[in-house]
Amino acid sequence: MNAKKQIILFSGVCLAISLILIFSFIAPLIIGIKNSSLELIDIEKELSIIHEKAGGINDTKEICDAISPDLERSENLFVNLEVPVSLMEFLENNADNLSLSVKTSPVFLKEVKDDIWDFVGFRLTITGSYDNFMRFIEKIESAPFLTEIQELSARTLTSSELGIDGYEAFSLGDVSASLTIKVFGK
Repeated sequence: MNAKKQIILFSGVCLAISLILIFSFIAPLIIGIKNSSLELIDIEKELSIIHEKAGGINDTKEICDAISPDLERSENLFVNLEVPVSLMEFLENNADNLSLSVKTSPVFLKEVKDDIWDFVGFRLTITGSYDNFMRFIEKIESAPFLTEIQELSARTLTSSELGIDGYEAFSLGDVSASLTIKVFGK
């Protein structure tokens, strides 16, 4: 064999070995790098979605923290219907502060189909000065409870009524009123 054929043969063998090495080692490496980069892109997409969701959760938590006091206040708007002690204390304290006599009794109120909350009715019989009576009405309207005035009737006390039991502490011109309120509860 001459030198030229040996060089061609040697070059062919080297080329064949190089191709075998390329296809058996380097090509899988390139394919593995390509697959890994695709996986990395997918993982980055998933991470961005998770970050968005986490941001949404944080936003939701901030909103919950912001409205939490309002939710607590709205819960306090409703009276415990089984034991409305806080309502009774509210009515008695305001009546005492305004020098009014108040008698409270439960009353049945007709249910309206538009009522979405449970409620209880009370009839209040109030005696005292007209100005204090009006202040008491304002206190009920701005009460920390969800209330609605259903009926209201008032009249001035006469001189003959002032001698009757229960009216001795009042004077001519004071009012005796009957008030029905609807109190919403839970």
